Amino acid sequence: MVTVERVDDENTWNEYVNQAIGGSVFHQSAFLEAAAEKSDSDLFLLVGKKGTQPVGIFPVFEVRVGPVTAAVSPPPKTGIPYLGPAFIRDPNIKYRKRSLTEHEFLENCLEWIRTERSPRFIRVLSNPWCDDIRPFQWDGFDVSPQYTHTLDLDRSDSELLASFSRDARTAIQDEYDVEYTIRTGDESEIEYLVSRLEERYESQSESFSLSRAYLEQLYETLPDETIQVYILEVEGQPITGRISLVDDGMLWFWQGVPKPSESVDMPANDLLNWHSLQDAKARGCTKADLSGANTERLWTYKGKFNPTLTPYHEITSSSPSYTLGSRLYSLL
Repeated sequence: MVTVERVDDENTWNEYVNQAIGGSVFHQSAFLEAAAEKSDSDLFLLVGKKGTQPVGIFPVFEVRVGPVTAAVSPPPKTGIPYLGPAFIRDPNIKYRKRSLTEHEFLENCLEWIRTERSPRFIRVLSNPWCDDIRPFQWDGFDVSPQYTHTLDLDRSDSELLASFSRDARTAIQDEYDVEYTIRTGDESEIEYLVSRLEERYESQSESFSLSRAYLEQLYETLPDETIQVYILEVEGQPITGRISLVDDGMLWFWQGVPKPSESVDMPANDLLNWHSLQDAKARGCTKADLSGANTERLWTYKGKFNPTLTPYHEITSSSPSYTLGSRLYSLL
């Protein structure tokens, strides 16, 4: 029998995260607590156990929208692309027994959410490693595919570069008359990147949802070197940059890259992306999440790095009683 309980100790939670398949930087307690504060939500850290053995984790946020509460994972506008449950698997257990345990874990998590919190709406963006979401479907949830781009970094620089499109290879390998440098920044550069990203979003009649204070909080509370800030300078002046995440052998192209603030005769963003990939490889990363697969205007650019289209899922409650909650939540 699988039981579900809350975890209150952040060190205990992070130990479970480190054991879980798909437990990522976004599941770390520091990220979750910052996201809860930013979204003004209540955070519930759920763990499933069979006896004393943990079998899965599921961080859930309770968000209030007017008179309605929603249970979500992740909360909106926190920069978390996907979250949801992550399984802790014993490699010696066969498929049928493992699946029965994981299904019971998910079913009991949903029962806990409904019994303890009674939300009017439930929404989960499951992570790409959560490869069995059938219990949600069998429970009547609507399940829609979403996508990201992943890239294998476990090869030499020359092999990686050779896999890119011709225009990407040319952009990276050509020489340019402009004198430029790419350096690793620190927390002090976050303000510059936020202002540049705000400008980029405003030019598209959108708003950038991550504040300087939120990003600085993550920089300070996540483990050292989790957040990597890169700045590209031309003749000593910053013109663009990016914020990447590095965790447990994985790189995420997270925030950026804004268009250069000055007109320069060089593919600044291609060069910055290539530098980020090389630096991540040097830090031991074997895979990268390039993002951008769900946005029509972005996927062709990311496509020139020859990534793999990797699915994950949007899972939403579909009962008629959830209609109002769904409509209100969409306002967020």
